[in-house]
Amino acid sequence: MAKSKLNFKNNIKLSNARHKKTGVFKLRGLPISIKDGKLLLSKDASSLPVQKRTLGEAKRFLKDPASKTKIKNLYLMYRSVKLKKDGLVFKKNNATYDITVINPGFLGEEFVKTIGHAHPNKPQTKTTYPEIYEVIKGKALFLFQEISPQINHSVGHFGKNARIYLIKAGTGEKVIVPPGFGHVSINIGSEPLVLSNIQATNFKSDYSFFKKHRGAAYYITNNRQLITNNKKIKKNIRINQLNPHKSASFLLEKNPNYKNQINFKIVKPKKIFKTPLYQAFIKNPKKFEFLRYPEKHIQFFNPKNLFR
Repeated sequence: MAKSKLNFKNNIKLSNARHKKTGVFKLRGLPISIKDGKLLLSKDASSLPVQKRTLGEAKRFLKDPASKTKIKNLYLMYRSVKLKKDGLVFKKNNATYDITVINPGFLGEEFVKTIGHAHPNKPQTKTTYPEIYEVIKGKALFLFQEISPQINHSVGHFGKNARIYLIKAGTGEKVIVPPGFGHVSINIGSEPLVLSNIQATNFKSDYSFFKKHRGAAYYITNNRQLITNNKKIKKNIRINQLNPHKSASFLLEKNPNYKNQINFKIVKPKKIFKTPLYQAFIKNPKKFEFLRYPEKHIQFFNPKNLFR
């Protein structure tokens, strides 16, 4: 295994800006804005047609498949977002920059979330593809769940050392999904959560694991009645550590479709670089080689290097 020599330090400071008069959120340094959850591209930028995730598509991933909501689209996915002049950079490095807008609200007792997916092994290796996220705007909770190749996906049996990381992240923070982990993104705020991500282009995400288990090993809910009335749950699950606001309560509820208990840790992402994700990639794509060659950067993906 080769030792990773990644250096993320960068002196360029670029930030996101909000235009109060128009209510349009603009990505600093890019001719891209977001208004009412929709991406607005200038003639200098492009993306694939928007993909919409509806309640009907998400039902099999929820705690309560009968959940109802007035939210038409749970989240919108904009793939291959780029300035036209940067197209060759992404092509040469087999990478894509995507933007996801997750609406606020609840699906029954659960906060609105992505349905969750995992990545396949890179061909001829035992290492799955990683991914990197940036919170452009809003309050995010990422759930990273370890999924071993030896796991029987149909029954939910896990090894004793299976891990879950719950990562709280705010505007400007970056989070790396290490190899071997499936992941779910949850909007725990009161406004749209805007995420960007970069990943390799030569694979397709796999949704089957979370679909078979009806979500991740824990549901993130606002079930206040359960917190108040069930002393057993109150003792066994650390509730308040998920709380970004003193006035709100969040609860981890174990998914009964998993037979074994999976331990979790609540962490924060380590600071990787100051520059927004898009600009960092365009300036120096070599810093992102770990996305294409994860097998060469195994030591870099140690959780101690990624979380605090």
